[in-house]
Amino acid sequence: MAPGPVRNKQERRRQFADLAIQGTNNSSIASKRSVEVVYYPKLQSNESSDGQETLEYFKHFVPKPLQRSPCINRGYWLRLHAIRSQLDEISAKVQGPVVVVNLGCGFDPLPFQLLDKRNVDSKNFRDRFTFLDVDYPELIDEKASIIAGNDELKEIVGEPIAHGKYHKYSLVACNLNYPDPFAKLVDSLDDKCTKVFIAEVSLAYMKPEQADQIIEVCSTATHSHFLMLEQLTPASSDDPFGHQMLKHFNKNRSPLQSVIKYQSVDSQTQRFNRLGFSHVNAGDMFQLWCSLNESTKSALQRVEPFDELEEFHLFAHHYIILHATNETFAFDKFPLLPVPSADDIDVLSLPVEYFEIANVRKFGASVLDPNKKQLLYFGGSCPQRTNEIISIGPDGDCEAVPFDKTTAPVARACHTFTLVNNDTAMVVGGRRNPWQPLSDTWMFNLSSHEWTRGPDLPEACYRHVTCLLKKNKLLILSGKTQSSDAALLLDIEQNRVESIPSQLPVLIAPAADYNTSTRKGVLIGGGCANESDISDHIYIFTYDNDEDKNLKIVDAWQDPLFCRYGAQARFINDNQIVLAGGTGPFLFNARNMIVVLDIRSHTFKSIALPNPLPLLVGADLQFDPHSQELLLVGGGATCYGFGSVWNHGARIRLTEGKY
Repeated sequence: MAPGPVRNKQERRRQFADLAIQGTNNSSIASKRSVEVVYYPKLQSNESSDGQETLEYFKHFVPKPLQRSPCINRGYWLRLHAIRSQLDEISAKVQGPVVVVNLGCGFDPLPFQLLDKRNVDSKNFRDRFTFLDVDYPELIDEKASIIAGNDELKEIVGEPIAHGKYHKYSLVACNLNYPDPFAKLVDSLDDKCTKVFIAEVSLAYMKPEQADQIIEVCSTATHSHFLMLEQLTPASSDDPFGHQMLKHFNKNRSPLQSVIKYQSVDSQTQRFNRLGFSHVNAGDMFQLWCSLNESTKSALQRVEPFDELEEFHLFAHHYIILHATNETFAFDKFPLLPVPSADDIDVLSLPVEYFEIANVRKFGASVLDPNKKQLLYFGGSCPQRTNEIISIGPDGDCEAVPFDKTTAPVARACHTFTLVNNDTAMVVGGRRNPWQPLSDTWMFNLSSHEWTRGPDLPEACYRHVTCLLKKNKLLILSGKTQSSDAALLLDIEQNRVESIPSQLPVLIAPAADYNTSTRKGVLIGGGCANESDISDHIYIFTYDNDEDKNLKIVDAWQDPLFCRYGAQARFINDNQIVLAGGTGPFLFNARNMIVVLDIRSHTFKSIALPNPLPLLVGADLQFDPHSQELLLVGGGATCYGFGSVWNHGARIRLTEGKY
C-alpha cells in the first residue's frame, strides 16, 4: 500500500506546479493589455476598416487595464511584434492554407485579431489561416466560457460548430507535459497545409527533455514551421539580470527550466537542428529591435517619454525570437551585430573588493572631496529621485551631508557632478522625469555646504558628460537636448556658458574624461538619437586654448568594446583610461565589463571581476590618484518585470607597473 500516498503526493506537487505556470498568463496578458491601450492608438495599429476606432482584443480578457512602466510597455510591444512579424513573413512567402497552433496560448486573443474582418491590418490572414489554441484544460475551459459570453468575440469567429470549435478557430485542451495526446493532435492536421506552431514563453517552464519531445513532434509534420519566443541567459545565469530573472520565476513557483540547458541563441539553433528543423533563423530581441525601420522606431519613441534604454537593452538580450522550419524558406535574416573576441584581451589580476553601501542610488554622480578624502554622491534615484548628498567612507559607511534644502537644486537624475577646484563641485543639468529635463547649474561649497545657483545652459540637457578643462572651467559634451551645440564651455569665474566649436559628434550617454596635464580628452561610445545605433568609436580630442576655444579630434578608431551606452571613463595616467559598464549590442561579462585602454598602442587589458557580478548601469566611477584605487559606486536596474537589482560599491586597487 506504500506507493499510493507517494503517487498522490507527486501528483499534488505536479498539479501545484501546473497552476503556478497557468498563473503567469495573468501577468503577461495584463502587460499586453497595457500595450494595447498605450501604444496601439498612437501607432494606428489594429485600425478598423472605417478608420473610426482602434480595435481592442485584450480588453475581453483584461477588463480593467493596468498601465505598466515605459520599459515593460516597450518590451511587450516588441514581444507582440516578434510573433506578428514572423507570421506576416510566413503569410507573404507561403502559398495555400495555413493552420496556426498556439502552444500554451493562455488568454492570447491573436486568432480574433487576425480573423476580424474589421481589422485592416489582418486582411492577409482571414481567408487562408485557421487557428488552434492549445493549453491546460482549466485555462481552455475558462477561455471558452469568456468567448461564449462575449458577443463581440462570437461575431468574429461565428457560431460554434461544437463546444470550443468554430469555423476557423478551435480550443484544444492538452497538457503538453504528456506528449502522446499532442502527437495525435499533430497527426490529425492536414498534410497539405502549412503548420505554424507558436511557443511564446510556454515550453520554457517544461523540463528540457519534455519540451524537446514537443519540438520533435512538431518537426515530423509536413510543411512545419515553429516560432519560439522565450528567455535566454547568454552571459550565464550569473549575470545580474539573468540571476534576477531566474530568481523571480523560482519565487513564483514557475521556474524556467529550458533556459538552464539552452542559454544562448546558438544553443537554441543547434537544439532545433538536432530535433528535426533543418532551417533556423534566430536572434535575440535586440537584433529584432535593430531590424525595425527608422520610421517605426521614430513612431515608437513618440508614444511615451522613455529613458530606460539600458534596462530595455538588458531585457532584449535575455529573450530569443526563433523561426525554424523543416522545408526551404527564404528568411528575413536578423542583422548581425559586432561582438568582441575574448581571446584578444589580456586579463589583469587586480584586487577587487565589493563593499556594502547603506544608501543605494543609481544615475547620480559623485566627486572625490580632496580635503576629506571621501566620496560625495549627489542625487540619483533610490528609486525616487533625490537631491541629497551622501558621503561614502572607505568601508561603505554613509552619512548625509547637511545643507539648506530651501536653496538647493531640485531632485534629479542623469546629471553630472564635477570638481572645479579644491573647494567647489558643480552640478550640471539632469532631469526630473524624462519629460522634465533641467537646464540649471549649481555650485556646492565643500567646506560650508552652501549651494549657489550658476548660469543656465542654453537648453535643458541630461545624459551628457562634463569634464574639467582647467581650474574653474568645465567642458559639457553631448546628451539628450534640443540644442544643436556639440560642446559647451562653462566658466565659473565669468558665470557664463557658451557654445564652442567642436569636431566631436553629439551622442547620448557617452563616456568621457579629460586629462588636464596632457590636455587630451576621450569620448567613447554613446547612443544616437534613433535609440538603436550605438557608437563603437573612441575620439581623442584636444582643447587648443582659451582664445580659439576649439575642440579638435587628433585620433579616432573603432572597436566593439567601445560600443557602450551609459559607460564611465577615467584617466589613470597620461596614456591609459579605464572604461567601465554600460550596455550595448551584446552583454558585457566578467572579462570585458571593465577594461584598461592604452590610447597610444590602441590595446586593451581586462580587469577580471569576481562573482557576484555587479550591474554597472547608472553607476559612477572615480579614480583616486593618491591611493591608486578605482571606486565604483551605485547603479542598478529594474529588470523588466522581474524586480530590481541594486549595486553597492567596488574598489579596485591598481598596482604600479601591472597595468
